[in-house]
Amino acid sequence: MADPVQENLLREIQEDLRREKLETLWKRYGSWLIAAAIAIVVAVGAFQAWRAWDTSRRKDRGAEYISAETLAQSDPAAAEAAFATLAAKGSDGYALLAGFREASILADQGHRDQAAVAYDRIAAGGGEPLYRDLATLRAVALRLNDGASGEELETLAVRLSPLREDSNPWRYSAREMSAAVALQRGDVTGAREQLTKLQGDVETPQGIRARAAEVLARLGPAPDAATSGEDANRLPEGD
Repeated sequence: MADPVQENLLREIQEDLRREKLETLWKRYGSWLIAAAIAIVVAVGAFQAWRAWDTSRRKDRGAEYISAETLAQSDPAAAEAAFATLAAKGSDGYALLAGFREASILADQGHRDQAAVAYDRIAAGGGEPLYRDLATLRAVALRLNDGASGEELETLAVRLSPLREDSNPWRYSAREMSAAVALQRGDVTGAREQLTKLQGDVETPQGIRARAAEVLARLGPAPDAATSGEDANRLPEGD
């Protein structure tokens, strides 16, 4: 049977040892613990303040966007300026939308060069690749419709090249546009090749496939095919 006095003595010794150990640890690391606690409190406070500021900023941006969109119905020039101002304020969702609206209003007003430049700014920005590539497509389309030629067509072809990759969601539009660039460059063979692939790909959107078929019909058969057909239909000469 254990001695109660001895047990109490052992318990007191253990408690004293624990207390001494805690005091030693506190002396050694207490200042660090206090600093860490203060840092956590400051970080939480800073995060809460930032979140409140960000929420307020988003509300302000939303109000600016709605105001500019309302102006677009009555005063497109003023709306374009308002969208340009909002687009220049950052790279969030409202700034991105404002950039696209700025460009579209410029195009609607006939300022196609300025609209293309506005799309170029989006394409060169740091947003999502999906929207950067869309902006590239629209910029290229505007310049094509304005009759780009020479070195500019070469530049447009280079810009479209990565968008034609199988992994790009805009690949079918980029391939159709690449065919248009090839036609303007006088490369009928290259254009026919792009259009034939679009027409033969079952995943090509219906509208693009229909346009590809229409342009191919206007271009007529490839020269080699036409020659082969004539040879096949030609009667053999007699001896």
